Amino acid sequence: MELLCSDDRNNLSLLYQSDRTIMLGSKPLELLRSDPRGAGKISSRELTYLIKCPSCKFTTFFQSNLPNRARLIMSSKAELRKLMRSVMSRVAAEDRKQQSKFVRERLISHPVYANSRNLSVYLSTEVELDTTHILKHALEIDKKSCFVPFVPKSRAWIGSFCDAGSPRMQMVELRSMEQYHGLPINNYGIREPDEVMATHERRVSLSQNLLLDLIIVPGMAFSTDGRRLGHGKGYYDEFLNYYQEYAPENKRPYTIGLALNQQIVEDPLALDGQDYQVDEVLFV
Repeated sequence: MELLCSDDRNNLSLLYQSDRTIMLGSKPLELLRSDPRGAGKISSRELTYLIKCPSCKFTTFFQSNLPNRARLIMSSKAELRKLMRSVMSRVAAEDRKQQSKFVRERLISHPVYANSRNLSVYLSTEVELDTTHILKHALEIDKKSCFVPFVPKSRAWIGSFCDAGSPRMQMVELRSMEQYHGLPINNYGIREPDEVMATHERRVSLSQNLLLDLIIVPGMAFSTDGRRLGHGKGYYDEFLNYYQEYAPENKRPYTIGLALNQQIVEDPLALDGQDYQVDEVLFV
């Protein structure tokens, strides 16, 4: 049974009921007591509990109703994304700046980064760790070849310019910060190459033997062992699984997730193996 959190500040819901045990992901919650106000006034399919929610640290009443198991799993992932968006949006600008700097220093001192020639960097939103300085350092100081995500508006473009069976998302080379600042902003508020640039610049390609050594992977939530909850579109999962399957074993890229401390989730049900697990997660 799914339980809707009545924390009106965030309008979040991550709780559900299995039989008579209240759970957050795979963890049982502290059931303080049944709601005496509801005694004898609700049916067996609609129960009310007083629960301490470890996510929002808010003790309140929750009311349940019964969805099926498949919907419960999808709802849990959707609700975790909702939770993380709320949490990330409330991180103070100075805190985000300091965490971004610390994680950037960890990344550029990482031996895989040091030994990489071709790397992919996602272009961050305003609520994520800032990857702009990572891109600038890689291009201007380390002189690496940097590739950024591009999702064409039609499959016809992929059919015309990409390898057969290619994923929806492509990686397009970005040659300078000047070029970066000229990128259009897409519907998600992220800078992204357009089709003209993607047609004329180099792209990651198995057939052309232009492969990546390192991929910096975004996410809404991470566990410390690399489990990941993506943004929900599946672009990175599809891209990473494609290269995991078809790239030569000795040329498969290393994957690193970057996270704010607030994005590290200990054991959520939503990280259920459907999203690609990265090799390592860097955070403060």
